[in-house]
Amino acid sequence: MKCMECGNGVMKRVKTTDVITIDGGVELKIKSVPVLKCSKCGDVLMDSVAIARTKHLALEALVSHYAKTFEVPGKIAHWMRDAIGLTIVELAKKSRLSPSTLSKAAERNTIIDRFAAMTLLCLVVDHITGTKKASMSLESTQHLEKFVNQKDVREVELSLSA
Repeated sequence: MKCMECGNGVMKRVKTTDVITIDGGVELKIKSVPVLKCSKCGDVLMDSVAIARTKHLALEALVSHYAKTFEVPGKIAHWMRDAIGLTIVELAKKSRLSPSTLSKAAERNTIIDRFAAMTLLCLVVDHITGTKKASMSLESTQHLEKFVNQKDVREVELSLSA
């Protein structure tokens, strides 16, 4: 196939390293990405399958990294949310935060709420695996009170100081 950019070169299949730079300072280098590259001008074309695979690998790497601490910077959270096609309102609803809180975290690149980070990472895992297992396990942690004896709990007066 002739190069559409220069019109002289021939597009050849090669593997290259794709770099995804996420605003906020994270750079992901995805190795062995199949592309078409012009032998003359060096123009590169990546098909939709390669683009999807690259995004998939980037998401897996981000989940693997941030699942250790659940300290996800706002701009990374924004990129991940966008990569799986989730709106800020949907994430806010699932993580019990306001959309403006998530928006400010992305704008300022501050660490998002821990539960919001866990929720986002579970949703990303569900997107990657095509299941609902991660978000289902997260939902079960939202109801921890069912594991304690409610009769005993009624015997305690709880007072929290500020």
